[in-house]
Parts: sequence; structure tokens; C-alpha cells
Amino acid sequence: MKKKLLLLILCFSGQMYWAIDKQSQAESYFKEANLLYQKGEFGQAAEVYQQMEQLEVEAAEVYFNLGNCFYKMGQLPQAIFNYEKANIRAPFNEKIESNLTVAYDNTHDKIAFKNTATFFTYLKAKFLPYQFWIFVFTMVMAVLSLIALYNHRINRKSSFSFIMYSIVLWCFGLVLTLILAVNKPSRIGIVFASQTPVIATDHKQTIRNIHEGTKVIIEEEQGTYLLVHLSDVTKGWVKKDAIKEVD
Repeated sequence: MKKKLLLLILCFSGQMYWAIDKQSQAESYFKEANLLYQKGEFGQAAEVYQQMEQLEVEAAEVYFNLGNCFYKMGQLPQAIFNYEKANIRAPFNEKIESNLTVAYDNTHDKIAFKNTATFFTYLKAKFLPYQFWIFVFTMVMAVLSLIALYNHRINRKSSFSFIMYSIVLWCFGLVLTLILAVNKPSRIGIVFASQTPVIATDHKQTIRNIHEGTKVIIEEEQGTYLLVHLSDVTKGWVKKDAIKEVD
């Protein structure tokens, strides 16, 4: 049992060291990118912000700043795409919403920005990243292992109460996860093609053309096409390769 506990502690320590090292790298990149942005070197700043993505750093502030870089460079689809990524991770943020409104006003189609974030999107963004649950699981397992190892030193009643509290916590987490699974956020896509037709749902005619930077809500996939609707209620099929889905 002691060897298993030592192995568990070593694994947990390794995870913590890796997380701290990654965080240190990310902070260094973030400072460097901010300085480049202040100097007006938007292309280089964007490259450094994107290096943070490779470290699996998905903070809303990173995507917001990356969107600003692309907007300054006149690359509207990429700017909107990153603003929407920031909006998913920080719903109801006034700065993000303001920049999205301005960006959509500058698109060819000028379809008004409509925030698809919900209360459940906010909960998922704030409280349920998968790293959080891995950390909780590791900590609970470590504590339960300690209880099992030193059970003779712990009052049985206290031990039982602690385990019951842990079970209640996990049940609460399970229920919340199920609620969030049922209330899935809308699938958002941004048009990256310079122009693409929207075909009627019966596949018989083209309803209209939409242009780069336009936001669509993806409903389903069928072969090489996506069934989408726009904020102005237009609904139809669009080629999948013309859309880049926001994740």
C-alpha cells in the first residue's frame, strides 16, 4: 500500500511540475506578444499568441488579443473567428461583444451580431474544463488512499462522514455534467470563403450568397454540405469547406 501511495504522489507531483512549467512558458509568450502588439507588429504578435495554443492555453484573453491582431491586419474572418472563440470561453464579456459587433458591421453581409451564449455556456466555460475534473479526481483518490493507509489513526465516524461528503460531491458533479450535456451550446461557424451560395433546404435553388466573415449556426451535416441558419433567419445548405467551425 505504501508503495502505491508513493507512486501516486510521484505521478501527481509530475503533473503539477508539468502544469507549472507550461504556465510559466505561457506567461512568457503572453508578455512577448503584448509587447509586439504595442509596437504595432501585429503579424509577429499573432504568431506568438498562436504558440500559446500549442501549449493548450485556451484563455479568452488570448483569443481576444489574437482577434485584435487579425482585425488590425484587415483579416476579418480570422478576427471574427478568434473573437467568437473568446466569446465561448468568456460569455457576456462587454469588450468581446463590442468588438464582435464592430467586426460584423464591417463584413459584406453586415448581419447583426447575435450572442448565442447561454447561462449553461457560462457554467461550462467557468466551472467544467476537463483539467478541473482530472485535478479533482486525483485529489480525491489521494485523500482516500491516505485514509485507507492510516485508517487506524482516524476516527471511524469522521472517516465515514468524509466519504459520504465525497459521494455527495461527485453526485452533484454528475448531475451538473448531465445538465450541461443536454444543454449543448450552438455549433458556430464562420465563412472563410470569399463568397459561397446558400442552397434551399429542398436543394432546388440558391437562396442567396454569403461572404467571408459571416456567422452561421450549424444544425447538421450531410456529405460535403452543412445545414445552417443565419441571424437574419435565412436557412439552407452551405459547402462544408467554405465554413470553419468555432470550437
